[in-house]
Amino acid sequence: MIESKIENDLKNAMLDHNQELVSALRNIKATILNKKIEIKQRTKNLDDDIVIELLAKEVKKRQESADLYLKGGNLQKSKAELYERKVIENYLPEQLSDLQLSEIINQEILNQGKDPAKLGSIINAVKLKTIGRAETSVIARITKDRLK
Repeated sequence: MIESKIENDLKNAMLDHNQELVSALRNIKATILNKKIEIKQRTKNLDDDIVIELLAKEVKKRQESADLYLKGGNLQKSKAELYERKVIENYLPEQLSDLQLSEIINQEILNQGKDPAKLGSIINAVKLKTIGRAETSVIARITKDRLK
């Protein structure tokens, strides 16, 4: 479904002659195509969960690139990366607040027990429940605080 939305948005951007958006959407499509080739599923659409996970990684990459361009003094390329990040974020589900994420983490701690040795297991379980809606670093930080 997300893949189809990206395809439709690309067609509309082409009709509107919005070259910046066309370029960003083509980059997204290329990333999805590379993933399809990697998992040998080129002819059919990927599951939305896979696409969301892929796009979340791309958002992070764009932010890192923008930061590096900014450090290097290339404001134009930094703005381009931030624009692509914004476009990609339009296809991701809304991010969970720290409070919502804390509730999910607390439930998982209740399920597995409040044992610091289970930190990795709890983080992985929460990641699976929140695909694309929370960054792993935030999940890890909150989980560590809860297990103290």
